[in-house]
Amino acid sequence: YKIAPEDFQAALDQAKAQVQRDEATLDYARSNLGRGTELAKSGYIAKDAFDQRTSSLREAQASLAVNQAAVRTAELNLSYS
Repeated sequence: YKIAPEDFQAALDQAKAQVQRDEATLDYARSNLGRGTELAKSGYIAKDAFDQRTSSLREAQASLAVNQAAVRTAELNLSYS
């Protein structure tokens, strides 16, 4: 008995797309934090705004990790089909 792989392939494709989205978000968050760091050195950014940029970077890193795990799970599920 073999499970049809179409649903598992679709789940894998979706997980990979989410990883790509998260990588782009992480790149932006890194750039934004870098700009914020320079502005903070000059005193041109509020502490709260800088903290928000730091938080956004951490959120992007966590989201990427979650979706990378989803890719691994989807690959495993597909291998069973």
